[in-house]
Amino acid sequence: MLNEKPGDSGGIMSIKQVIACDVCGKISENQKGWLMGDTGPEWFSVRLWSNGMLQNKTILHLCSTVCCHEALKDDIAKKLTPVGAKP
Repeated sequence: MLNEKPGDSGGIMSIKQVIACDVCGKISENQKGWLMGDTGPEWFSVRLWSNGMLQNKTILHLCSTVCCHEALKDDIAKKLTPVGAKP
């Protein structure tokens, strides 16, 4: 989303990144306190928010520890469900 900075008459533009939590859908322009989750065949990792990782398509955007726990729970359930079985 592009927005002109208040008070700028020269038309200088800034970019605001609006991110949605991949678990609850909360939308925020400020990701302070957010976490990022990543998963593999036998692992789930969590790290503090980093704008440098935004373009990584495997990263989960998590707004809170509650959503982080929910993402981990879902990931474990998927990995423990036998192939072809209904969860």
